[in-house]
Amino acid sequence: MNPPSSLEPESIVLTPAARVRLVDRYETGVALLVTLWTASFVARVRLAYADRLSDVANEALLSLLFVVPIMLAAWGLLAAADRWLELGWFGSRDRR
Repeated sequence: MNPPSSLEPESIVLTPAARVRLVDRYETGVALLVTLWTASFVARVRLAYADRLSDVANEALLSLLFVVPIMLAAWGLLAAADRWLELGWFGSRDRR
């Protein structure tokens, strides 16, 4: 009995993936920005609750709360533009 043609070695074609899924790539910068954003949010809430939040600290922590999400969104837009327009800004680490 012959195996089905789909299981024969000649019929198996291994092609590289056309797209790399975003979740398959670990980005240290993104992880650090999210950690910084979370820590600043927690610190601001705890200092405000303890009534120890000065005006300078409030402004600094508020700026982090607004700037970090904008940076993350801009990073995503730059990565998408790089991928679609093939600009070469974010080069692949897996050069074969």
